[in-house]
Amino acid sequence: MNKGLARATGDYIIFLNGGDQFADDNVLSNLSQLIGMASTKPGFIYGDALETLPDGQTAYKAARPFIKVDLGMFTHHQAMVYARNVIGDMHYDTRYKIAADYKFTLQTLGATRAIYYVPAPFCLFAHGGLSQTRTALGRREQFDIRRELGVVGPIRNRAITTLQMINMGVRRICPPLYWALKARRDNAAIR
Repeated sequence: MNKGLARATGDYIIFLNGGDQFADDNVLSNLSQLIGMASTKPGFIYGDALETLPDGQTAYKAARPFIKVDLGMFTHHQAMVYARNVIGDMHYDTRYKIAADYKFTLQTLGATRAIYYVPAPFCLFAHGGLSQTRTALGRREQFDIRRELGVVGPIRNRAITTLQMINMGVRRICPPLYWALKARRDNAAIR
């Protein structure tokens, strides 16, 4: 991510990892139109995501409101767009192997008030990446990041981590329940 940031020259940055892709061919042109029509240039834009499941199906994963960022990532990192003028010389903290994107996002949100949500999928997130295979480490890192940045107090931080662990267990033990809870109300959870 840091190497990509060092080489990027555009006004806005979006990150896609190996195996991930845009949700459709119009994502970037739609984002460009949004930016061009905005009365205040966005410092941060986020949207929903599609996620491939182990059985090959695709699930729609609606973003939560960004103000719930203390609970963890509110959408996939690949469904977030960062304004270059907001992130400045910010970079990913490589001490965090899984949750560096969480810290980067928290810092970006703290640096801008111009935050836009687009209720459409930006990315198709590939199942099985490091953040899904090492979820417990990711949750511990998020705990440490919240403590480091003073996002919440220690009791709330522990409660959030406990709820995240329960969420992980539900996803592993009962995927249909997990996706029913994550689904957009006006879309089917599994398509």
